[in-house]
Amino acid sequence: MIEIIHYEPINKNKVIGHVDIKIKPWGLVIRHMQHLDNGTKRWFNWPSFFEESKNSGDKGRYIPFVEFGLSVHNAEFMEKLAIEVKAFKEKYKIADPKPLHEMMDSQWEQKEE
Repeated sequence: MIEIIHYEPINKNKVIGHVDIKIKPWGLVIRHMQHLDNGTKRWFNWPSFFEESKNSGDKGRYIPFVEFGLSVHNAEFMEKLAIEVKAFKEKYKIADPKPLHEMMDSQWEQKEE
């Protein structure tokens, strides 16, 4: 059902990658989905835009360009996407970027020696 077209590793805040997918039965291509990691869990976000808040005290919010009408369908789709991305990364030997703290720790260790 889901074909991974492209995966690009990234190391920017919680974003660890961008993925382009094709939903085969529909011929629908969705580009630039975010792959995120906060250290305890991983997830994907639909491409989105930022909507300013109408209230001056509120920050605003990100709204996905596309999503399923039922949140249960979104969750199911994202679970299947995670499986496909993992297989794609293994097949093409795409490693996750190292978290910044790991890179910093190794640099400090080298300087201390």
